[in-house]
Amino acid sequence: ISEARNIESVGHRGEPKVVSLSPSASLLATAAKNTLKVWNPRSGSMLRTVEVDATITMALFIDEQWIVAGDESGLIHLIDLTSGDVIDSSKAHDGAIRCAA
Repeated sequence: ISEARNIESVGHRGEPKVVSLSPSASLLATAAKNTLKVWNPRSGSMLRTVEVDATITMALFIDEQWIVAGDESGLIHLIDLTSGDVIDSSKAHDGAIRCAA
């Protein structure tokens, strides 16, 4: 619990609602409202911040370079973690995207 509070105070202005660990466990993504942050879980340092237009409701690492994030408006965002750019956003559902596998 103290780790989560630390991430909130350093990285997010609100309570993180999404947490995702990369397949190699070398990256951790957290999301609060419309902001996705990528962390080094070993050092606790924040590596990248990405903002989208709606509240992020899920995040799934594809590998160490790409993450897919879904939002409350039904959009899926493909994010390049190297640049922090949203490469593509596509409408996937009428409602919020809550999970992916």
